[in-house]
Amino acid sequence: MGLRFAAVIAACPRPAGRLSSGMVPLPDRSLDMPLSTAQSLGWNLARTMMTIIVLVETSAGYSVMPLDEFDGDPACIVCEYDPFNR
Repeated sequence: MGLRFAAVIAACPRPAGRLSSGMVPLPDRSLDMPLSTAQSLGWNLARTMMTIIVLVETSAGYSVMPLDEFDGDPACIVCEYDPFNR
């Protein structure tokens, strides 16, 4: 299985060390989050980054990412969090 990457936005419980690119590989358990946690994270990221965040459902669970980085099937999008449109 290939590596998945996500932007590091907040401190994690286990520091990954110094990152030059700001990207860190995610462990497999990262996508195994309940829908309510993914929804909360999506809205929080949208407000923090002030960009549209999408919540997508994959075969491994739920994930959130900026809309401009999503290049998958639009049918996988569960919700969009737009901080400018309340």
